[in-house]
Parts: sequence; structure tokens; C-alpha cells
Amino acid sequence: PLLFVGWAILASPHSQRIIQTEETEEEKGYNFLETYNITPKCMIDFLRAIEDGYVHDNPYHNNIHAADVLQTTHSFLEEMNAKNLDSSTKLQLFSLLVGAAIHDVGHPGYNNAFQSNSLSQKALTYNDNSVLENYHISLAFRMIFDPNNNGGDTTNSEINIFQGMDREDFVTCKKLMTEAILGTDLTFHFTKLEEIKNLSADRTNNDNKD
Repeated sequence: PLLFVGWAILASPHSQRIIQTEETEEEKGYNFLETYNITPKCMIDFLRAIEDGYVHDNPYHNNIHAADVLQTTHSFLEEMNAKNLDSSTKLQLFSLLVGAAIHDVGHPGYNNAFQSNSLSQKALTYNDNSVLENYHISLAFRMIFDPNNNGGDTTNSEINIFQGMDREDFVTCKKLMTEAILGTDLTFHFTKLEEIKNLSADRTNNDNKD
């Protein structure tokens, strides 16, 4: 499901053209492929590799969950009319949606507390700090830049959807993705929820003043 959902969202409107019934039908989408010079094959290979990276016998944090989170994130962005926001937000949208696709890749089925209490290699690697969240983002980028994917060339991997980006955009994108995925650590859930409530309250107060 991640390949199908990911292609429909991340490759839009390119992914819509094959099912268009009329040439005049309006195209709607993020235009990520064109903006970041991603070939359709590269996007498909990336999504297929990430989907394969999920532990399929994990009863919850699997490829179906990844597709669900990606679709839900897209739905929230649709409610915000995000595709019609200022063009400067496009990189943020791309980072958020790709982050949703990879956010639990490789999840072993045991949470951060288990990792720390069992002194797992993951816990030791990430010093008990958002262990799995750090692992997911690290694993995804290690997969993308694995030299085995393209004859030893780490900058031109067959699944490297970032290879057409300029360096500055890539650095920003990786930072945004990392922040988004680290933010999924439930340890910070109530803190983040309070921040959102405060932001909403501030906006309501400002609207009332106007």
C-alpha cells in the first residue's frame, strides 16, 4: 500500500495523468517530481525500497501504517489548502510527506523503553534519546545513500530522490525530515499538544482583536 499511496501523493499530478479521461481535466498536485528533478522511476524505486524496509510481520508499525500516516498527513495538508500556499513552503511540504513515508521504517516492534531497558544496540547507539525515531531517520538515509544501490556511487543512488536538489535545499530538507520524525516520539506528545493549543489560542485572540 505504501508504494500505491506514496506514488499517488508524492508524484501528483504526474500520477494522475494515466487515469485522466479528458485532456482538459485540471491537474492538481504537489509537482514534486518537476520541482526537484525526480524521475518517475526513481520515485517508484524509492517507495518500493522504503516499503521493503518496513518489518511486514510487525502487527502495527508496518508498511500499512506508513501508508496510513502518509495519507492522513496529506489529508491534513489538503484541509489547509497547503498546495496553494506560498511557493516557499514547497520544500516543507515535500519534507513532511516524505518524512511521513519513512517515519517508522525498520521498526522492530518493541518501543523505546524496551530498547533502553534491554540495552539494545539501538539504545546504545543513540544514548537512550528518541532511540527508534533516530534509528528510522538514520536507516532511511543509509538506504538512500547505500553505494550498493548504484555501483559504489553514493550521490546517484537509484533510490535517491534528493539527487536533483541543490545542496542547500537538501540540507534543509534533511533537517526538516529529522525534526518531524523525532517529533513522533510520544515522550514529547503532551508538550507538543500544549504548544499547539497555545498557538491556537493566540491566533483566536488575535482574530478577536481584529
